[in-house]
Amino acid sequence: MRNPFDGFGSLLQRRQENLGIIYTEPRDSANGSFIFPRSWPIVFGETSTINIKWSTIYEDINLYYYQRGKVATSVQIATTEWYMWEVKTEEANVTEPFVFRIVNAHGTDDEQLNGGFWSTSFFIRRDILVETVTSTSTSTLITTSSLSSTTSSTSSPLPPGAQELTQEAGNSLM
Repeated sequence: MRNPFDGFGSLLQRRQENLGIIYTEPRDSANGSFIFPRSWPIVFGETSTINIKWSTIYEDINLYYYQRGKVATSVQIATTEWYMWEVKTEEANVTEPFVFRIVNAHGTDDEQLNGGFWSTSFFIRRDILVETVTSTSTSTLITTSSLSSTTSSTSSPLPPGAQELTQEAGNSLM
């Protein structure tokens, strides 16, 4: 007899992704957790470079980032617990937050679909000046490249806390 709850986890996971849940706290698992990003709200300027860091028991991982439940991109990484990412998106609408997810690259189909761990959500802005900053929540160095300030017709207001964090980061210049 089939268990009526079989597959519920994957259905719930897909439903949460499709709803575009905003993760104000990371979703750690017994298999790992994100070291950066971990705080909410956070904003990254498009074309800046950030050092994504995590701790995991997986030998090889797939790093995904999602917006509104849709995978924006993925990267396969072996035997490292960090990735220097040039912040970019092909999405026209950057008003919705993004989120990182890591899964076991050698996991079963179910582990690929339902397993892993999630960062906090973050925003990508196309119209902010970004410099090299250090994270105040951890000892992680966040390196970013300078870019010129531009105005984009796709920019829109962010939650008040997100704007404040961007200003704080500007005050933490090295």
